[in-house]
Amino acid sequence: MKPRPLNHVTLVANVEDSLITINRVISLLRARRFSIVSVGAAQTRSLGVAHLTIVIDGERTPSGRVIASLAKLADVWNVVELDPAETLCRELALMRISVRSGTPDLPSSVTSRNDVRVVHRDGGSIILEAVAEPEEVDAIIQKLQPSQLVELVRGRQLAMTRHPPNEPNLEQHSPTRTNDSLKK
Repeated sequence: MKPRPLNHVTLVANVEDSLITINRVISLLRARRFSIVSVGAAQTRSLGVAHLTIVIDGERTPSGRVIASLAKLADVWNVVELDPAETLCRELALMRISVRSGTPDLPSSVTSRNDVRVVHRDGGSIILEAVAEPEEVDAIIQKLQPSQLVELVRGRQLAMTRHPPNEPNLEQHSPTRTNDSLKK
């Protein structure tokens, strides 16, 4: 497994699970001209809480500035920078592969991997699902011949720590926190 690029910094934030809040976060990142590699949103086990994974280019954007900016938003409850050694990042890719009768379906270097599976097969194509580290997803795609790859859909990265963090639980938030309570 290849290590993440040294300049990539992964932040996770728990925010109100609404399109308005996610739009505010994206608008803030864009307005401050932060160098963003990826933003992924996912539901959590807590109703009303979304988990954002934000990957930034640490050479061009100091993580402290991003954290401080996000912390000022009322609907952002926690923002934490993850330690790369303790972080699991995953990305989903769906790939439609063209197959011709009489030729091998796929390279064995792709089909022998545990992180790739066939999710649909019909007469002329196969749909593969890959869930792996972003760099591994890149490697899987590179192994496919350009003429084979008909369609590609990649999801954004999601991340969490390998062990429970020492920081406050990212699932906890104060439902009573409002813009009025911040003015005091």
